[in-house]
Amino acid sequence: MGSVLPAKTCNSIFLNPLLALYKQQAAKIGLSVDGEFTGGCSDAGWTSAMGIPTLCATGPVGAYAHTERETCFIDTFAERATVVARCCLTL
Repeated sequence: MGSVLPAKTCNSIFLNPLLALYKQQAAKIGLSVDGEFTGGCSDAGWTSAMGIPTLCATGPVGAYAHTERETCFIDTFAERATVVARCCLTL
């Protein structure tokens, strides 16, 4: 079996400023986003467990992740990429 990493919540002192920036940049293009702790598993767990500010799931919106019915809504690609780009330019 693989390693088990401790879960980090959205209340982390390191995450709040990054989440606030993401929410601010999303609002500037008319999107409303919020953070949530899902307890899921992604590569973001590695950096988060090391205390590195990390946001996960900033890509396009979809449904039925990791199943045969997995769907990605193409009309969300540009808006989500724009938010990430705006955050990078602000940092």
